[in-house]
Amino acid sequence: MADVLRRLAHNPWFWVIVVALAIRLATLGMYPLGDTTEARYAEIARKMVETGNWLTPQFDYGVPFWGKPPLSTWLRAVSFELFGVNEFAARLPSWFIALGILWLTFQLGRRERGTDVAWIAATLLTTSVLFYILAGAVLMDPLMTLGTTLSMLAFWRAMRGDGRMWGYLVFVGLAIGLMAKGPVAVVMTGLPLFFWLLFTGQWKTFWQHIPLISGSLLMLALAAPWYILAERATPGFLEYFFIGEHWKRFTEPGWQGDLYGNAHTSPKGKIWIEWLVAAFPLSFALITGLGILLWKQRRGAIRQLGDDWALYLLCWALSPMLFFTFSGNVLATYVFPGLPATALLVASWYRPDPARPERRRAIARFAFASALFPVFFLLVILFYLPKVWDRNSEVFLIEHLQQQDPQGTTRLYYLYRRPFSAEFYSRGKARLLKSPKQMREVITPGTPVYFAVEAPYVKGLPADLKACLDDMGRYGRYVLLRTTPSCPAAKTKSDQSQ
Repeated sequence: MADVLRRLAHNPWFWVIVVALAIRLATLGMYPLGDTTEARYAEIARKMVETGNWLTPQFDYGVPFWGKPPLSTWLRAVSFELFGVNEFAARLPSWFIALGILWLTFQLGRRERGTDVAWIAATLLTTSVLFYILAGAVLMDPLMTLGTTLSMLAFWRAMRGDGRMWGYLVFVGLAIGLMAKGPVAVVMTGLPLFFWLLFTGQWKTFWQHIPLISGSLLMLALAAPWYILAERATPGFLEYFFIGEHWKRFTEPGWQGDLYGNAHTSPKGKIWIEWLVAAFPLSFALITGLGILLWKQRRGAIRQLGDDWALYLLCWALSPMLFFTFSGNVLATYVFPGLPATALLVASWYRPDPARPERRRAIARFAFASALFPVFFLLVILFYLPKVWDRNSEVFLIEHLQQQDPQGTTRLYYLYRRPFSAEFYSRGKARLLKSPKQMREVITPGTPVYFAVEAPYVKGLPADLKACLDDMGRYGRYVLLRTTPSCPAAKTKSDQSQ
């Protein structure tokens, strides 16, 4: 143990990773949960803790959330139970999941290319843009990527004859993905494996070392019970989840069947642009390295890229973009499952090569330069986000109300649209109204009532209603209004039709 600690103390890559992850851990609670994604998933976990319903995630009280399986929500709910309902607890599971992805990436790199390459790969992965952000984001993608990374590591070890246990771990990883995000995890694993087997022709080895039938049964035993129980608890879940979320969402641009928001409409091929930004600086290093390799070596480059290991990593790294190229609904987070492979592929060029010593030096310099991103991220958190975050979160409006009423008896209503962050920070007390008519219905003479109305809609309120509302200030997109003591509860003709 003493020798290990001594080696780590003199390992610069270890310290780059430790400092980067420490910064990310320290910043987890330094900025509010933003709308729409982070606050939505955090609120679903908060409701799980509040209601005690751990089977069916809830979009609103009594309204099931069919969009994603619950494994990530379970982890956040446990974190809330342990550390309280706050930003730090909401983001902490993703930080630990990121550690797991790093460890798996390191182990695979060390097994195949040695410790030096493994450290470079872990450093490059840690400091890449998307990985670093998602290491502290309230999203489902980190947990799914942990599952796909486990499956890809286990498959490689099984195919190399390291034991039948690795073959079963392939399906454990798939079960994690199924419980984190759904069938897309199977696609993100199966697609690169299919291409690699197709190119290498190692089908016989595949049948010998991968327990396809018993492994599939293990996967179903781990994942299927929740799906069955969820359908029994809320009939219609399976149809919406498998047909809507995993077919129509990606095949129908602007899909209108989304129960929880609006489907994104993206031009075909946009996923590659998303990858360039999200995987930076890994994307830049991969493109540059492949370009130099093909330009200077040509035949040698084809031979290198045709190597089983390099081809495995290429199939793994590029499969997310290939799969979503023709999708009309993509997000930058969709490229996440391929990032561990991209880091391993770039790091593989760090291996000693007497004929090209400059390549090793270039990769080392690049890895050190990538460490600037965590510093940049910290500066953004400290100096930029405080100026703009009220545009993306209702925390400041809610905090103002809590200061006015520490006992929590204040009633708050949002007109037309209630942001998820308002639900989270009000602990589910912020309500939604659909019209000014409903505003009148909730007014009680002599008891202050607060309304949050988006600035453009304030002018459209009936004149007599506005006359009995005090402007308490603007918080980002919303103006906070409070009823005056003399504000009547009766309706007027001006808003009967609204």
